[in-house]
Parts: sequence; C-alpha cells; structure tokens
Amino acid sequence: MKKVILVIVSILVILVILGISAYFYINYSPTEKAFIHIISQEVEVFDGKVWKKATEEMKLEEDYKIKTSQNGRAAIFLYESIIIDLDENTETTLKKLNENNIEVAQSLGSTWNKFFKKGSTWNKFFSILGVDSFQVETPTAVAVVRGTSFEVSLDSILVGSGKLEIISDGNSFSVEEGSKLVKRNRAYV
Repeated sequence: MKKVILVIVSILVILVILGISAYFYINYSPTEKAFIHIISQEVEVFDGKVWKKATEEMKLEEDYKIKTSQNGRAAIFLYESIIIDLDENTETTLKKLNENNIEVAQSLGSTWNKFFKKGSTWNKFFSILGVDSFQVETPTAVAVVRGTSFEVSLDSILVGSGKLEIISDGNSFSVEEGSKLVKRNRAYV
C-alpha cells in the first residue's frame, strides 16, 4: 500500500513539474535586442552593405545606421529598456549593443531618449531584463545615463528626468532633471 501511494505521489510530482515546464516553455518570450517602430515614413537603415527602407519591427544589429528624412520619424527599442525617438533629419549608429551597456552615436539631428534602468518600475512589470548604462555620443559630447530621460541634439541637451553625466572637451559634469545645456563655441553652458 505504501509503495502504491509513493508511486502515485511521484507521478503527480512529475506531472506538476512537466506542467510548470510546459507553461514556461509556451509563454517564454525572448527579449529583442533592437528593433524599429516607424512613426512616419522615409526612414532608412544601413546594415553595413546597403541603405534600405526601414520596415515596422525590423530587427537592428550592432553598427547599423538609422536615418530619418525631412518627413521621417521613428523609435528604436533596445532590450525593452531604452526607447530612442528620432526626429526628422536625424542619423544614429548603434555602436554597442551589449545587454548591459548600450552606446549610440548621433551624427545628425535630434533624439529624445528614455532609459529604464534595471529594477525600475517599468522593468518590474514589463521586462525582466534591463540595461546598466546607456550613452549617446555626438561630435562634441558624450551623454552617459543611468536611469533617466533626455533629449540630445547637436547643439543642446535637455534632461527630462533623473541625472545625466556629460563629457565634453575633456570635462565631465552632472546635469540635474529639468536642466538644459546649450553648446556655445564647442562647450556646453
């Protein structure tokens, strides 16, 4: 009798484990490294070989360039932790797409960047992944963030929330929420 009960309990435990495993297997959704959302047409992607018209939810890779025209707007999503809104006439390059550290080069135009750090409210509910560090490099400055939202153009930087570290002309300084820096004579003030 004890052996029969032990066999039944063992079978039930195995069935529960298989059921839980099947549930997670069916519901597993891998995090996308990078993809694009088209807001308005005339957005192109350079994959290292050719420029081509961007398509909705097109997967992006490291070293890809994204360019919007005069009428183009797009949003880039990185590891479900970063959203980069590209305004018209903007060009960015995805320099480094490491899941802990993202680096983007912006050579033209203006972007609005929203960064959800690991453990932020957004990630607790919508993503188990998160990025530790995110930086945007322009020809004259590097903006390094650890949990904030900010706008970058080639002649100004606006911090929407959080704190931003700016490196420009060999100088490093922090900028608080609500502050705007404007470039004058190659330096930000």
